[in-house]
Amino acid sequence: MNDERKKGSRFKPIHFSFIVLVSFLIFLGIYYNRDNSVDNPENDNNINDNQNDNEGDNNDDGLEANTEFFFNSRESIAYGTVQIEGYATIQEVIDCSYDDSECFENDNPPKLDYLIFNILKVDDENFKRWIESMSGNSFVSGDGIGLGCVSDGKLYYYNNSDEKGTQSITLTQADTAKIVNSTRNNPITLELERLKLSFGSGAPVCYSHITMIKIP
Repeated sequence: MNDERKKGSRFKPIHFSFIVLVSFLIFLGIYYNRDNSVDNPENDNNINDNQNDNEGDNNDDGLEANTEFFFNSRESIAYGTVQIEGYATIQEVIDCSYDDSECFENDNPPKLDYLIFNILKVDDENFKRWIESMSGNSFVSGDGIGLGCVSDGKLYYYNNSDEKGTQSITLTQADTAKIVNSTRNNPITLELERLKLSFGSGAPVCYSHITMIKIP
């Protein structure tokens, strides 16, 4: 009888310790799962935040959909086709190479007639933004874009592009006359095309940022 009591007295503490151990392990499991359930949503939010930030960067790259003219303000790359309404003005420019200091120091340097097309109307916002970004450029004047030089009744200009390199373009006398004779009260509509140019370099006096000029 005494032996049975001794056995029983040894069993009860062992049984109680086992229950405490199991309860502790269950508690740890619940706590661990709870921590994971909290941490995972935060990680998901971080991923979503990064995705939103990336999407914001993509939307802020200067490109707008549903336009024919594209402008990337970050890389200063513009290309495409646009129709603009405006009129021409002629200004005299010194006919000196950009690196010819002696020519500029001449008291009576040679001069050329350079045509600026003053823009009265353009619906493409990307083109407007590109013109604004070019403020201070030698071939952009306020709301106007330089189209080249006029000589012997013809408009001619140089243009650089990735696709065609450096080329010289000359308009017919008839098309030149239509552009030159336009005024603020009698504007003309032009279709301009600019090919992509991803590098910069020195430009001749009669340069234009426009690749092709058409009268639609």
